[in-house]
Amino acid sequence: MAQRIKSEVPTLAEAQAADSLALRLRLLIGHESVMGFATRCGILEGLMRRYLLGSMPGAEKLKLISDNTGCSVDWLLSGEGPMYVNPEMDPRRAEPDKPKDPNDWVYLPLFDVAAGAGAGTFVEEEETGEEVIGFSRSWIRRTFFTSPEGLKPDLCAGGSR
Repeated sequence: MAQRIKSEVPTLAEAQAADSLALRLRLLIGHESVMGFATRCGILEGLMRRYLLGSMPGAEKLKLISDNTGCSVDWLLSGEGPMYVNPEMDPRRAEPDKPKDPNDWVYLPLFDVAAGAGAGTFVEEEETGEEVIGFSRSWIRRTFFTSPEGLKPDLCAGGSR
């Protein structure tokens, strides 16, 4: 029978006190999906799930995790020392995105729509999308794991997929 991976995120104190790489990995993953975290680190999802069940990653995989999260390999292995190699990389210390450079913003049209299926909603007037909403490029990268240039509208002719 397959073992279940605990999904709750431990506290930093719990992760440091425990003699468990799996618990420290769980803290790093946070509320991200295991698949998303594994992909971000360049590790197969099945392998990441084995680490979460107690298997020990090799040096190459530890380096991949460290390089892609900013965490210290020493902390990951033992729970000792600072969690992050560079404290500036610690997402808990991050200030809200406030790019100072106006070129760091991506502006998208803002539409107020009420979608309906079949005879659900009657279109009284169409918006032109003159209003915009701004997102910082770093927020888009962190949230969607892609560059803002890689985003495109998903248009579906003839309804939903």
